Amino acid sequence: MRKLRRGFFPAFVSTLLVATCDGEPTTGPSTGSITVSLSVTGEDAPAAFTVAVDDGEVRTIQADGSVTFSDLPHGQHSVLVSGIPSNCTATTENPAVVSLAGGETSTVDMSIGCAANVGSIEISVWTNGVDLDPDGYVITVPGVDSQPLPATGSVTLGGVAVGANTVTVTDVAQNCEVREGESFEVVVAYGETATKGLSVSCYVSQSRIVFSGDRSGLVGIYATDSDGNEITQLHAYRGYLGHPVWSPDGKRIAFISGDGTTAEIRMFRPDGTDAGPIMRQAGNFYDLSWSPDGSKLAFVWETAGAPGFDETEIAVVNADLTGLVNLSNNPGGNDWWPAWSPDGSQIYFEYFGHGPAVVNPDGSGLTLLTLEEAAALDPHWLPENLETIPDGFVGPVWSPDWTRLAMTSVVGSDLYVMNADGSGLRLVADRLHASNADPSWSPDGGQIAFRDMPGTQFNIFVVDVAGGSPTQLTTADSNDGVPDWGPELR
Repeated sequence: MRKLRRGFFPAFVSTLLVATCDGEPTTGPSTGSITVSLSVTGEDAPAAFTVAVDDGEVRTIQADGSVTFSDLPHGQHSVLVSGIPSNCTATTENPAVVSLAGGETSTVDMSIGCAANVGSIEISVWTNGVDLDPDGYVITVPGVDSQPLPATGSVTLGGVAVGANTVTVTDVAQNCEVREGESFEVVVAYGETATKGLSVSCYVSQSRIVFSGDRSGLVGIYATDSDGNEITQLHAYRGYLGHPVWSPDGKRIAFISGDGTTAEIRMFRPDGTDAGPIMRQAGNFYDLSWSPDGSKLAFVWETAGAPGFDETEIAVVNADLTGLVNLSNNPGGNDWWPAWSPDGSQIYFEYFGHGPAVVNPDGSGLTLLTLEEAAALDPHWLPENLETIPDGFVGPVWSPDWTRLAMTSVVGSDLYVMNADGSGLRLVADRLHASNADPSWSPDGGQIAFRDMPGTQFNIFVVDVAGGSPTQLTTADSNDGVPDWGPELR
């Protein structure tokens, strides 16, 4: 029995070893590798994409490059290339299915074709108003040839890059305005046509005089030509309204309104439509004036908001009525006579309790002036310092070419014109009934609009600078405020 057992045990062990050795070749390595090769053709292709096997590790693969995934189990695998933009398309199966044997490396070739990454923009426009632009406009998009755009109609620009594009409208007549702005952004998608509608308003191209009046039971702002033949109401308001002033480019009219305790600066277009926004503050506003470049407005701000001018400051606001700055900030004082320097870099004013001063429009650089320093400044800044006019003057206003001044004498209320250096003093209209005629020059410098009160109410008049009798533009049944003569819009 013992011999039998000794003989059986070795035979059993030998049989197990053989079985194990015989099985090794059929099992082999359990992992392999997949190499992904990518071919990219066409236009506007990205430099790289991403690729993953079986939703596993995501790797970057360069266009016309390759990447290898190792230690993958044998069997079938899914290979997916991602990051393909809308202008590109996989031209081979994606995802691709790969059969992998253990210990081997399989290669999968994948291809992507790309087209130019562009779309198009269709611009439609409608032009309304008077004195319409006769030849339409021009549309420009970076990287695309400019295209003419009819005054009313549409045009499509192809080959526009995908994404945000700045569209510019040019060749717009001076008396016309693109309501959406002459430069705006349009977003283009691949292969799609983005659309944009424009509205263009055209205004009377002839220069006009604006003024406030009370013709219809409402205080309103009116416009007329130099002959007074046509008086048009542009704006009406229940409450105080006055001092309309043209912007230098003739595209906006700013004015002051209020109810006695709260004051506003508002804006409208030459056709009377509201241009917004509105700036509203406690108190009252006076003496509104544009900077020479049209970027800002200066005015007197009665901050206490009570009658009697208890406290007035000099203030500036941007043309969009943001960024209010109190320039003088002189509590308890009455600061007056804000006047822009010819280049718009400074504002001269009477600084109560201190004398004449200048300040930058942002409120910095407030500088007090001696009388000698003030006398050396441009006469436009000196409302009380020209000795050539008997008994002083008020309201000096530059001619459009900056060579002459118009002003009203304090005694006699006569309207004078003189050269900027003080020479050539000439009486234009005498025996006025207004202590300040508030003169305003015509665009060519040949006439002056002013106000006078020949009866019980103020009216608007025009007189030739060369001489002659004034022409009354408004009738005796109205009471009209300060005139402002706008530019030609041609």
